[in-house]
Amino acid sequence: MISNFAASGVNPGHLTYFRFCGRVIALALMHRVQINVLFSLAFFKQLAGLSVSWNDIRDADPELYESCRKILLMDDEEIDSDVLGLTFIYEEEQLGIMKTIELCPGGKDIMVDSKNRSIYVEYMVQQRFVTCVIEQVKSFAQGFSELMTSGNIEHFLKGLDPEDFDSVLHGNNQDIGLEDWKLHTEYHEYDQSDEQIIWFWQVSN
Repeated sequence: MISNFAASGVNPGHLTYFRFCGRVIALALMHRVQINVLFSLAFFKQLAGLSVSWNDIRDADPELYESCRKILLMDDEEIDSDVLGLTFIYEEEQLGIMKTIELCPGGKDIMVDSKNRSIYVEYMVQQRFVTCVIEQVKSFAQGFSELMTSGNIEHFLKGLDPEDFDSVLHGNNQDIGLEDWKLHTEYHEYDQSDEQIIWFWQVSN
């Protein structure tokens, strides 16, 4: 979920939409309703107030992840020969229009070499997954936090691993542990020996 919303600004009310989405997700969690939504690791870490690195984008953008990995693994002499022809710019298409963004002042004139390639990769990932969607992420977090009684979304997520959060939000495909379910079931106005309860466990088996 939410890999790149840079083009959402075409709609003047787009930030209201992200705030609304945050509120819906928070309501689902509050009422223990599992929904078919998965957060990318990069998005989760932004909401949790954590930094995003190139290793975090593997699922959200496999192509960019692989490009970053290859640049970092290239032989020093090969990359210094300017075989890639890269400078500190980021190009992206938004609604059919190609935009060129300098990753740092004078970036179009700075060649990527063996000494600065790790910085280049870091800047690329920050532009793609953080800088260009910072307002959208902030609006989502605001909507989510408005319904939280125990603090904001950053405080809430710092106590969870991404996998745990996905399991709470989306559920998983693992089989239900029937014996564990039985062990932790509380009966109100019924007893474990009642016929209806026996039928329920038979059907669930």
